[in-house]
Amino acid sequence: MPPAPLVAPPSSAAANTREIVGRAARTELLTLGRAGKPWVFLPLGTRELKAEPRDAELCFLVAANFARLHLRTAALETIGRLPSDAQREPGVAALSKLIDALSDDEVTVESRLAMCERNLEALALRGIDLSDAHRRWVVRADDLQVCRAHDGNVIRRTRGDRSIAAWTGLADEKTAAERFTARYIDGQASPDRPHTLEGIDPPWLMRALSEALPKRPSGSTARINIVQRDPIEALNGLSMTDLTNELSNSRVSIYLGEDAIAHLGADLRVRLHTEVIGPVIPLASTRVSFGSEVASLFRTLEGEQLALRDELSARMAAAYRGRDRSWWRRRFDEARSGHGQKLRVLVPTCRFSTFVKHSASDLAAALEAAGCEVRMVIEPDDTCVINTLAYLEPLANWQPDLIILINYTRATLQGAFGAALPKNLPFVCWVQDAMPHLFREETGLGRGEFDFVVGHLHKEFFERFGYQRSHTLAFPVVASERKFHCGPVDPDLARKHECEIAFASRHAETVEAMHGRLCREASQDPQMVRVLEHLYPQVVRIGEDPMAQFAQVKFGEIITEALVAQNFRGAQPDPLLVGLIAKQYCAPLAERAVRHQTLRWAADLAERNGWRMHIYGRGWEAHPRFSRYSRGELGHGEELRSSYRHAAVHLHASVHYLIHQRVLECVLSGGFPLIRLNMEEVSTLYWASVGALFNRGVEADDIDPTSKQPRFTTMDHPELCRWARLRQQLGLDASSSVLYSASRRAHFVESRTSVKPQEQALWLLGDSADNFFTNREQLEGRVTRALNGPEQRSGHSRFAGTRVRPLLTHAAFVTRSLDLVQRALEPEVKA
Repeated sequence: MPPAPLVAPPSSAAANTREIVGRAARTELLTLGRAGKPWVFLPLGTRELKAEPRDAELCFLVAANFARLHLRTAALETIGRLPSDAQREPGVAALSKLIDALSDDEVTVESRLAMCERNLEALALRGIDLSDAHRRWVVRADDLQVCRAHDGNVIRRTRGDRSIAAWTGLADEKTAAERFTARYIDGQASPDRPHTLEGIDPPWLMRALSEALPKRPSGSTARINIVQRDPIEALNGLSMTDLTNELSNSRVSIYLGEDAIAHLGADLRVRLHTEVIGPVIPLASTRVSFGSEVASLFRTLEGEQLALRDELSARMAAAYRGRDRSWWRRRFDEARSGHGQKLRVLVPTCRFSTFVKHSASDLAAALEAAGCEVRMVIEPDDTCVINTLAYLEPLANWQPDLIILINYTRATLQGAFGAALPKNLPFVCWVQDAMPHLFREETGLGRGEFDFVVGHLHKEFFERFGYQRSHTLAFPVVASERKFHCGPVDPDLARKHECEIAFASRHAETVEAMHGRLCREASQDPQMVRVLEHLYPQVVRIGEDPMAQFAQVKFGEIITEALVAQNFRGAQPDPLLVGLIAKQYCAPLAERAVRHQTLRWAADLAERNGWRMHIYGRGWEAHPRFSRYSRGELGHGEELRSSYRHAAVHLHASVHYLIHQRVLECVLSGGFPLIRLNMEEVSTLYWASVGALFNRGVEADDIDPTSKQPRFTTMDHPELCRWARLRQQLGLDASSSVLYSASRRAHFVESRTSVKPQEQALWLLGDSADNFFTNREQLEGRVTRALNGPEQRSGHSRFAGTRVRPLLTHAAFVTRSLDLVQRALEPEVKA
């Protein structure tokens, strides 16, 4: 149901007025007049003075309180009401002198006209034309006399009415608006919903609401609808203060006049696929109100949304009824052979995740290049939160043949549109991030006949959470060959991004600040905070020494130890909890630690050698060490491609898998990635070599004289020669033999450790140690080598590109994903 209207009082003082007047004796009122609270006293004092115009002491206090607020006009008139003998009293004379010295407080008609025009220009630039209302307002603008207090509040009266009761707005409306908004926002479970404010005179609540609903780090922001029945009253508010910042924001819409509710309804009906219903806040000072009309509109819209949902759901169910395995097999065979209509692929995405939005857009382009029709589901602007209708409409009317969604399986979509989604519609979850909802048994076990998982296939999926390896495709990272290529770069962009060292990342928050934030997020469980505090120094050490151990294995050890040390909910730690802490705390914190340490090395070397260093991404301008290198954010296209191409090296560091989108984009752009080596990549090199021998069934050819264990002789096997050569080039020890054991072969077979070429950063980068470093000294040497050998650097990049393009681009991803689905639809072979 639409929320009940929330009435915003013009001030806390006004809320108490009737109560105080009802019980205040004259002495209490005079005491209040001396208490230094003019906004509390003046509504009462002026009302009492109207009833008792001969009360000289009260008249004096009213004038003094006007003066305290620097309201010179009202103060002069009030003190002038005293009889002539009272005017000669020393205290009155002193107050008169003080009032005379005050600056003029009247907001002139000319300044109000100019202010209103300025605010209306901000709206006009957005296509909101209030010129008709403005023409009518200008004629009557001089009818109102407005005075401004020193704190920004305004009081007003009909010009020419000099009675003490003529002044309105005798309240601290600015502070009241700020306090009301703060209390209201704190109590909101979903502040991203649209907010509808009735009334903009005075404008303080509108400003407070805009400030209290800022743009979130994700980029989302709440829509603000302003409705007012009387356009003249609204423009009075727009003439009071500069609101151009608020009004130039596309999230603010204004509807004026008798048909304002109808126009608001028309706009919202176009957006029924988004959340259009939210809090209604009537401004208590609004003189001509719509009453319950806004709430009534919202009830009507809610009914329309529910009816449309039912209609679309029924049409969708009818469209997909009977589409079984054989139906889909014919559909995919005909479409991909060119004998049928193109495959229709729906790609839902999110505008508030830059990475996901770009990935989905690049995926859509690759699907279209592969001969598919594509539609995307995305929020139309930063103020929108899409609902089930956004998905039901294309499902019912366009009838896609496939859905590809990043990071969500069908089983994890019950809260959005999963419950209504046909179970017989092929659905591909493209796993890019280790999101918590993917690491649950109900997710793995919830897979159906037409559910597929591609992308980064975490081993826990299969070992703990019930995922089946059928209907899956390992494809850990993808880059867009459409955006990132070796073509010419605009000369201005090239000059802008030319430097010796570059780094692009959104992870500007310091390691310490990140730890503090994660602890605050866990603050509802003090025991968990103690666990995180226990882990913090150990995780940082793991991050800053990625060659010392396997990070993931070590995380499990230290988390288990921390949980036991803190006696966290029993003696035996829950493996699911261990995994959650590893993915949500240890892994991101260790990543932050290794990247920021690497940047410290690079910054020190840049300063020592006079190298230019550019750091791209949001937030680096505020970093205590790296702000001087901040170059802002890069658009995911030509700007980023130019940076890759025209920096001598682009840095990458991680405690995990080293094949990263940035590395691939850099290679495709003709750039030179420089990567900090870690134990996982060293292990990948080992298993790629030894695993190849195991796959060929090679037996040991020697016995180690010390351990008496069988071994492989390095020089007798090409795979091991590669292993030894690269270890030596990387500055690591390389033995003339490699121990062989039945347990290692068993581990290889059991864990399917066979390493594909595209999973080796070393292989993809042409088996060149020049692209890798392990310490500060190697980093300096690799940068120097890249600077001194530009042709060799370009050659490395070109060769690496020939390996990346056929394996890890969106084109390859689309082809292999469609092949996966099509193969799964083939008739099952009965034993």
